[in-house]
Amino acid sequence: MNIELKGKSIIGFSLGDETSKKFTAFNPQTGERLEPNFYSASNEEIDHAVESADDARITYAKLKGNEKAEF
Repeated sequence: MNIELKGKSIIGFSLGDETSKKFTAFNPQTGERLEPNFYSASNEEIDHAVESADDARITYAKLKGNEKAEF
């Protein structure tokens, strides 16, 4: 699986904003710097992610084991 890194948080079904706070990620196996730089999530984005996860857990808890495995 190839994933194109965008440097933004994934919150629900959307990407977070570009903020002034950036950080660099490294491949833990090789120590190689990963491109692009990553943007820190804002407090509002974190709150939204927590609320979305809380909502999703109710639906997820109702799934059967095989349905969770497919997810």
